[in-house]
Amino acid sequence: MIYLDSSAVIKLIIPEPGSAEFAAYLEVTDQALVSSELLHVEIHRTLIKHGRPNEDHELAGSLLADITLLPLSPVLVAAARFPHRHLGSLAALHLATAVDMHATAFVTYDHTLGRAAEAEGITVVSP
Repeated sequence: MIYLDSSAVIKLIIPEPGSAEFAAYLEVTDQALVSSELLHVEIHRTLIKHGRPNEDHELAGSLLADITLLPLSPVLVAAARFPHRHLGSLAALHLATAVDMHATAFVTYDHTLGRAAEAEGITVVSP
């Protein structure tokens, strides 16, 4: 199972460095893709931030359809207890969800979150 944080999935909506590589990575993986329900919020907030509140919602919906979204409630307490000092609240929620699901890989382009995931024993991938 591969955990995807929002910095990865947003690359499929907003073209930026690494977008093509991440899309190619998804094409060849046969593992289940998972994330937190937080991904839904972050994708739509990013679209609004970039002045695209309507045009890409269909695309966002199709991307989310391929990803199993896990509820936040079971991981809230775990996220609050991570010792990684420089990890923000939302990043901690992503990491807590991945740890709770025993993810074998964590796709992120956030270096701080990547280091925290590695510290938790999860392989970090940034294609």
